[in-house]
Amino acid sequence: MIITVTLNPALDKTVQVPNFQVDQVCRVAEARLDPGGKGINISKVVHALGGRSVAVGIAGGAAGEYIRDQLDLMGIRNDLVFSRRETRTNLKIVDPVRRTNTDINEPGAPVTAAELQEVWEKISDLISPGDTVAFAGKTPPGLADGQLAEWITALRQEGVRVALDTVGMAMKIGVAAGPTVIKPNVMELSELCEAPLPDRAAQLAAARKVAANGVEHVVVSLGSGGALFVHNGSALHAHGVRVPVGSTVGAGDAMMASILWDLERGLPWETVAARAVAVSAANVMCSGTQPASPEDIEPLLEQVRVELL
Repeated sequence: MIITVTLNPALDKTVQVPNFQVDQVCRVAEARLDPGGKGINISKVVHALGGRSVAVGIAGGAAGEYIRDQLDLMGIRNDLVFSRRETRTNLKIVDPVRRTNTDINEPGAPVTAAELQEVWEKISDLISPGDTVAFAGKTPPGLADGQLAEWITALRQEGVRVALDTVGMAMKIGVAAGPTVIKPNVMELSELCEAPLPDRAAQLAAARKVAANGVEHVVVSLGSGGALFVHNGSALHAHGVRVPVGSTVGAGDAMMASILWDLERGLPWETVAARAVAVSAANVMCSGTQPASPEDIEPLLEQVRVELL
């Protein structure tokens, strides 16, 4: 089972604004609301792929209730800690004419020690050896930089796989604790390694270095270029697939969901890589952060080229 942990979820509001311009009155042509935050997005895609997932996190107010109700309607099991503070709303502005995607993200409310303890108790009650826990998303105010690392260490000792997808010091300290899977983009990998990564060779070398320091699976997202996949000393480049863009929000979360679901099923690493890129591309074609269907993924999978590096 895959347990996702979203400590800073969001109500994602996606609006279509043709010819969007700053400092002007803009008219919304279409709008949608989705329960969001990286971990929740992962749970949605795992569910769409046929896997089992539980979404754990901290939510509050009307937005938090909406997130819970929508997950219930989708049939996605969830166990949220409810806060007195309102869950943030993130605005995604898609301009289909100019082909731009603009994200305006709120920082999120602070979390308390009591709320974090309740989250940890929920995780502890859910896990069994062989399960996967994914800590995903920007950390909220009030979370100590080393908190995720402490949880990762405890979970690994229980025989649980751990995925980590965040930024900043929480990511750097968390990676040192030895999660099973990380999926930075090039900029995040550069920040993690504290070095510029101007080309593919530098990016691959950095990924290999992180893997050598105790991360079993290192995946480097290259956007439309696909992703690099490093595991057990071997490296692959799963090349991207050109697709019409509905929304780029959640594409990386879809990639992580596919990786975790396929690792749980024990699929070969090359298959994991190809499917991850296809699933991500299929989700780019969708509006908002709604997950793609298996019928959308299969034709793209045939187009993914996996190169041994």
